[in-house]
Amino acid sequence: MRSMIKLSDVRVGSFVYVRGNFGSGAPVYARVTEVEEDVKNGYPGISYVCEHSTTEEGNWAYLDQVDRVVKY
Repeated sequence: MRSMIKLSDVRVGSFVYVRGNFGSGAPVYARVTEVEEDVKNGYPGISYVCEHSTTEEGNWAYLDQVDRVVKY
């Protein structure tokens, strides 16, 4: 069972492992660009940029898609 990440566990600039595709994707190493109490549909989440991507295209994820915080 995964540990539950809280909003207070992440901040802008944190590095995390997050699973895209609403949690069904493979974990990617990413830098958090926003932390939101309501990222969508009233649920907390983050906006992020994949660190190994060749573009600066951002993504968002619900907080329960974050597997772990590597660097706060």
